[in-house]
Amino acid sequence: MENPSAGELFEQTFVPATVERLVRGLRRAYETACEHHEPERGGNESTFGVSLYHYAVHELCREAARAPDDVGMEIISKQPLFRLEIGAFELACHRVGLSERESIWSAFPKNEGAACLMVERQLWLPGIGPAIGLEHARKLILAHLGNADEGMRAVYLCIPSKTDSHGRIAGWGFAEPLFRADDKAGVRPAAKPALLPEVVVEAPVVTRKPKQIAHEAAG
Repeated sequence: MENPSAGELFEQTFVPATVERLVRGLRRAYETACEHHEPERGGNESTFGVSLYHYAVHELCREAARAPDDVGMEIISKQPLFRLEIGAFELACHRVGLSERESIWSAFPKNEGAACLMVERQLWLPGIGPAIGLEHARKLILAHLGNADEGMRAVYLCIPSKTDSHGRIAGWGFAEPLFRADDKAGVRPAAKPALLPEVVVEAPVVTRKPKQIAHEAAG
């Protein structure tokens, strides 16, 4: 599926350094959740998911606290709903699947109610897609996939577009990959480093050595 553009403001806000903060926070949350997951004592995917959510909230709050002021990364609320502000955007955070092999276009949060509050109704007209354009979307889902055995497998920034009859997100209008475990690049590519100014090297001046004056023949 071709991914549309989320607009210039999205690109200016979610620069590589900011993306890395989000990915780094989620990675630590998965590491903690995996470390404390104990199937032999009754742990399962449900307990793992609940614990992971709270660890993710904790780690993303840490990243927000450490972020420079010019990043504009602030916590709107931790409870009962976690909301993170980055610039003009508001983010919720939810696990949507178990593996990077799952298509993000069919992977959605399982909870009812909370996630669907991020769907901006004014952006969409039934059956015909965006009403005023994705570049006007300001509510995003930090969607991640992973499991207790392998840890974090993929992370996306998504714009939710519709809900089902149970109040759950049932469609994405946009999905930007930030991390995939099967991608050698790892995270969203960093900006190309600035090239060093070209140094002009002048061609060397070659001078011939003066010919030695031959000694007169003996005599």
